Amino acid sequence: MLSKEKHTYIPQTWNFLRDSAAHVGDVAQEILSVQNHIEIMKADVEQGSDAWKLIQTQLNAENQDLKTKIAFLLAKQQENE
Repeated sequence: MLSKEKHTYIPQTWNFLRDSAAHVGDVAQEILSVQNHIEIMKADVEQGSDAWKLIQTQLNAENQDLKTKIAFLLAKQQENE
C-alpha cells in the first residue's frame, strides 16, 4: 500500500516539474524580448543624441560666425563716426 501511494505522486511531481520548466522558459523568453527592446531603444537614443550633438556643433559655429560679423560691423561703424 505504501509503495502504491508513492507511485501516485510521481505523475503529479512530473507534471509540476514540466509545467514549472515551461513557465521558466516562457519567463526567460520574455526577459530576452525586453532586453532586445532595451537595446533597440538604446541605439535609438544614441543615434538621436549624436544628431543633436551635430546640430549643436553647427549652431555653435554659426553663432561664432555671427559674433564675428557683429564685431566687424561694430568696428566699421566706429570708424565711420
